[in-house]
Amino acid sequence: ALVSSHSWRLPILLGLIGGGALSAILGGGTWSPTWDLGVFDAVIGWGPVGKVLWMFGGGLLIGFGTRMAGGCTSGHGIFGISNMELSGIVTAICFMAAGMVTTNLIYRVILGV
Repeated sequence: ALVSSHSWRLPILLGLIGGGALSAILGGGTWSPTWDLGVFDAVIGWGPVGKVLWMFGGGLLIGFGTRMAGGCTSGHGIFGISNMELSGIVTAICFMAAGMVTTNLIYRVILGV
């Protein structure tokens, strides 16, 4: 039988769920799911429906960027740097710098936190 090119999806999903559960169990204390998003709730406060819409919109943007860039930031960074490719190193530095600038812009300038 041929192996599907999508056969990696189920193990990844199970690993994500299992890793999170294992972390919660081994982390001690109590764990329970929460909708608390900290600064988002304090400044924007859209409630559960707004949070889901916000996360869905963010997911769409991430998918668009991944498609446009020909891969995700992790893939470009991990494989580019491990292969000692100058383009991978420069790309990873640019991703990190853009993330820091964007985070500071959103939190400090736009939200005033």
